[in-house]
Amino acid sequence: MNECSRCGKCCSFIVLSRIQGATKDSKEYARAHGLTEDQGYFLIPYKCPHLHQTYERFESNDPVTYYCDIHDTKPKICKDFDGKHYKNHVLYWVPKECTLSNKNKDSGVLSNKNWT
Repeated sequence: MNECSRCGKCCSFIVLSRIQGATKDSKEYARAHGLTEDQGYFLIPYKCPHLHQTYERFESNDPVTYYCDIHDTKPKICKDFDGKHYKNHVLYWVPKECTLSNKNKDSGVLSNKNWT
């Protein structure tokens, strides 16, 4: 398994719904209200209040990293996230940059063949 880069993207959005199956009116409403669309999902930008930036950058070009201040007691859905789109009957949004996802190349709406 790959190691998490601690980019914080998986904890910076709330998944509202999948785009596939949404009505035309729902899609227009979501877009009109500024929801983000990514990999077949509508996302609400919202950073988890337990996500905090670290200051362990040694060089100015090092990426910004984050940590979870409730890591040892975080909710099950957070513990279960491992970079897969589908696990234990739960569908996850996986950021494209996720280092846990084995360099996921999916784009657009997910299909059953992507849920591994």
